[in-house]
Amino acid sequence: MSVISTRPRVATLTADQAIGMTVNQYLFSEDIQAKDLAAALNTSASSMSRKLRGTVGWSATELLVTAAFFGLQVQDLMPSWQSGDGEGAGTWVPAPFVPGLSHLGESNSGPIHYE
Repeated sequence: MSVISTRPRVATLTADQAIGMTVNQYLFSEDIQAKDLAAALNTSASSMSRKLRGTVGWSATELLVTAAFFGLQVQDLMPSWQSGDGEGAGTWVPAPFVPGLSHLGESNSGPIHYE
């Protein structure tokens, strides 16, 4: 006889997946295509797609450029850790999405280049 758990299964996210989810929300809310952000990051559309899905990591420079692209602070993109039951259990939670937080298109948000 098998025992069926009544506890809901919670998806476990990596930090990169959680960041990708947050960036996707800002892309959607601003009606921007991922290829436009890819150009700002000087990366290919396929690499951008992998970043948004969390299968490729985000560098510190990419996070800085992405935040500047949307007129945000880097911390607006950063996930938080939520502990789970058991040792080492838990997941990364995407940063809270705040509609209207992006300052895209304001006069002081010109292109930023990090070397």
